[in-house]
Amino acid sequence: MYFFAIITLLVLIVSAIASQQHQYVLSMYETAQRNRVTTEGAPTGFCSLPEGIEDWDLQTQCNGLPQFLSAFCKDHVQVVGDALVATVDDNVCQDSTHPDCETRQSGGVSIAGQDVFFGNISIVMKPARGDAIVTDFVAYDGANMGIQFNGGNTSKIGISIGNVYGLSADLDFDAADDYHRYDILWGNGTTDIYADGKNIFSFGNVTEVPTKPLGLYLFVYACGASYCGKFDNASLPTHAYIKAIAWTPEGTDAVTCSNPPPPPSYCDNGDYGIAAWLQNEETCNGTLVYKPDHTVMESSSITLKADHNVSVLSYKCRNATQAAGQVMGPSLIHFGNFTVEMISGNGYTNTRVAIEDVADLTAGTIAFEFQSAVNSVTLFANNKKSTIQLDFDPSAEKHTYQVAWSPNSISFIIDKKIVFTAAESIQTKLPVTVTLTPLKGSGTASLISSSYTPTGLTPTPCGEAPKFKLAWEDDFKGTTISEAWTVYDNCTHGNEAELYVPEGVIVDNGVLKLHAFKFAKNQTDQKGNVHQYGSGWVDTASNRSNQALNDCSSNNTHGYSMLYGKWEISAKMPPGHFWTAIWLMPDADICWPRGGEIDILESDIWGQKPPYAPHAAYHWSPSACFHNNGAGNAYNAPKGYNYSKAFHIYSAVVTPRLINYYVDGDLYFTITQAQTGDNLPKQPMYIILGNQLWQGWNYDEDLPADFEIDYVKAYTLETAP
Repeated sequence: MYFFAIITLLVLIVSAIASQQHQYVLSMYETAQRNRVTTEGAPTGFCSLPEGIEDWDLQTQCNGLPQFLSAFCKDHVQVVGDALVATVDDNVCQDSTHPDCETRQSGGVSIAGQDVFFGNISIVMKPARGDAIVTDFVAYDGANMGIQFNGGNTSKIGISIGNVYGLSADLDFDAADDYHRYDILWGNGTTDIYADGKNIFSFGNVTEVPTKPLGLYLFVYACGASYCGKFDNASLPTHAYIKAIAWTPEGTDAVTCSNPPPPPSYCDNGDYGIAAWLQNEETCNGTLVYKPDHTVMESSSITLKADHNVSVLSYKCRNATQAAGQVMGPSLIHFGNFTVEMISGNGYTNTRVAIEDVADLTAGTIAFEFQSAVNSVTLFANNKKSTIQLDFDPSAEKHTYQVAWSPNSISFIIDKKIVFTAAESIQTKLPVTVTLTPLKGSGTASLISSSYTPTGLTPTPCGEAPKFKLAWEDDFKGTTISEAWTVYDNCTHGNEAELYVPEGVIVDNGVLKLHAFKFAKNQTDQKGNVHQYGSGWVDTASNRSNQALNDCSSNNTHGYSMLYGKWEISAKMPPGHFWTAIWLMPDADICWPRGGEIDILESDIWGQKPPYAPHAAYHWSPSACFHNNGAGNAYNAPKGYNYSKAFHIYSAVVTPRLINYYVDGDLYFTITQAQTGDNLPKQPMYIILGNQLWQGWNYDEDLPADFEIDYVKAYTLETAP
């Protein structure tokens, strides 16, 4: 029944901040406790209220005809009051890319969530009305576990289990009249369906009940299949309303329902933080090029430049005729107060301060726009705009520009005076950009400070650097490694040449040595592969239920992990062709790279021959396992400098807004919440130290060689910028 064109899963953000309006706690009924499955490192359940559900993967696509008459559109989902509203109407979204979308006559909703398994899957909702309008709440991956409503008869609930379809149960109420709670109790070989706590259906076909995790979805669409009845456009628009969705794994306690936490507050100015707005990559947009040298930190502000200086450009930007300066804030922002202090562009330029996602303008736009030589500003709230005449020259001195953003309105404030309010609803968290583009000539603008305070929170003091407290360290005294570390024994990582063995881990005179060597006799790993080389790998993981990294499955209750803070490692890279690595991974049952991967140090084996320079990177995925997004940078070391001659300090500072990477205290790479689409780590991270040899490695003359670590220190974050 469900042949989806795109299957995308998004890890849900689970917050400990309870909603004041809805404290639904959808827990497992006692009848579901039979056949309980409790596993080491069991995943964490969730219960999301409307704003949390909106953070799922809102899909824009088309699925197969004749079943799915509607194109799935992101803009057909919005939070209204205390409910998530999913709409089916005759407005087909314009950015659906599937070829079949051109033929669709209606727009609907597809929302993809995280994997679920045995336990209680619950929803509080009112399904949509209308003949052949389907509201479908289902866990799916080849097999099904779900409930469906046909809007022509919402006193009956459809049920699908495994590959068995056409099951149903009669309700003693009309589901579309009011909110009701529906529970799918998925056991090992059994399934029970509940409505408002009453068992309405039981299923005991052991061979059909799915026995693997399935991705959770919510669909609302017009159906053209014969079993749906006849669809009539006259029933549009129609809406489904959702108040909460939850999953409680078997053997675990229910999670209190909550919306996701708001973005962190901040105040960036010249003393601290504003430098994180700097652009470090050349990008193009038609004849316009955004150049890194057109955003410069000067004294206590960022100067943006705009001109026609396009004499030195990369090949990809060769058609550019105008050069612009653009900076992006590290954070996504949402409801609350956003402020910038700035001097707009002089000369013949255009200055734009925008809260929007340039890759998806359908999510909403809030913006100030200034044209030089005209003492006015144009304000944008989606399609509503207003041009305000100013009684000052905004390019002559600094002024304060503010946005007060609420769920149903947006107010623009200049120098503490409200100048325009628009009754607009923008629900999505968005990044901030400041751009200066040339018109006829050239000019400069200055960004002096920016701050954001979410609704209900107190402002963050300006100019405060993060404060840290030493929480854990190991200086490798003695002759044996401490119990916090797991030493790999007959383990592999991907298709690399080495086999990790205890002989590759040596503690000697206050130094940990990860020793790469050639075996006297080839060794066979757990999968039967033969290895010529041995090396050392240690880590501090305590949760090894996810084995995507390697084939070691031991758990270490003495391990150490940390979410926000500073990791500092004093290390000496080995001479020769070695892929040395210091990296962080989530200490949780989550597949790579959905929880993020922080590479504090990798030998830059891609950019040069030995001696290698340090390289930093971050890897993430918003939804799918093994679907890698990545960004990184090599340290600009002096040519020929050899990092194997002495110890150097490699560090990373991890905050909710950004990750900074350093060599000997010199910042050389930053990745931000805005750049990753809110996919910085959200689980504690453990540390890995490894002396790696890549696939096909054949540099026997470099052996033996040691990756040496003098100490590892972890500082927790006391205050975040």
